[in-house]
Amino acid sequence: MDNSEHFRLYLLDLLTEAGYYVVTAREGDEALRLAREWLPDLVITDILVPRMDGIALCRAIRSDPRLARTPVVTLTNLRSEDHLAYAEQTGVDLFLLKPIRVDEFFESLHGLIIRRSA
Repeated sequence: MDNSEHFRLYLLDLLTEAGYYVVTAREGDEALRLAREWLPDLVITDILVPRMDGIALCRAIRSDPRLARTPVVTLTNLRSEDHLAYAEQTGVDLFLLKPIRVDEFFESLHGLIIRRSA
């Protein structure tokens, strides 16, 4: 199991324990299919995801009328200002660097969900 798989399972546990219902995907195209099926309150992705990177996933979400307002969060190890700028241009709502601070992470997620439903 690679680091991304460990982190995906860590987030699954973290979010589930906090009371969120979570659906996970290992690949970007699978995440898009699941998002179209489930219409989630929020999508969390890494930038480096197989078969459709997180930026392409965000672009696809923004172009789907049923998902266009869904907040997208990227969690990544990529620390380049270029990655941040590219993510923002694509419509990523929140760009977070790993490792995360759990309290700030949940505060940010809650704020995005509240704004979406307003």
